This record gives sequence, structure tokens and C-alpha cells, in this order.
Amino acid sequence: MEETEKKSELKETVVTTDNRSWIKRHKKLLILIGILAIIGLAIGILIFFNHFGKKRFTVDPTPMEIQMRLYENDIQTTLVENAARQKKELEVEK
Repeated sequence: MEETEKKSELKETVVTTDNRSWIKRHKKLLILIGILAIIGLAIGILIFFNHFGKKRFTVDPTPMEIQMRLYENDIQTTLVENAARQKKELEVEK
């Protein structure tokens, strides 16, 4: 019984040591992968939101602007439908 426990402890020690030595050997590679991931994420965010600060890259609307426009249209449609149900005239802002 003791021999089996010693073998399992030895295996755990070897696995842990192998993982740590692999990380030490490839430390520069891991840092490079992290830096590239950060740069890629930043570029992806800039492309998706289409602006940096107040500077816009293209004339296309951003996803947030599209959703806001759809939301405004939904509100106007709802107000008109409710007014039609109540048979009132409604002033619509442009």
C-alpha cells in the first residue's frame, strides 16, 4: 500500500516539475503570444467600433448608432400606433 502511494506522489512531482520547466523554457514565447493577443484585441475593437476618440475611420455608422436609430424608429412607431388607437393627433419631431 505504501509503495503505491509513493509511486503516485512521485508521478505528481514529475508532472508538476515538467510543467514548470516547460513554462521556464518557453517564457519568451508566452510573452510574445500575450503581446500579440493584446495588439489583435485592440485592432479588433478599433475596427468594430469604427472610431478612436473623436476620429472616425469611415462614414459608416457604428453598431451602437444603428441600434439607437432602430430604437428611435420603434418608439415613433409605437407612439403613432397608440395615438391611432386613441384617435388623437400626434406631433412628431424630426
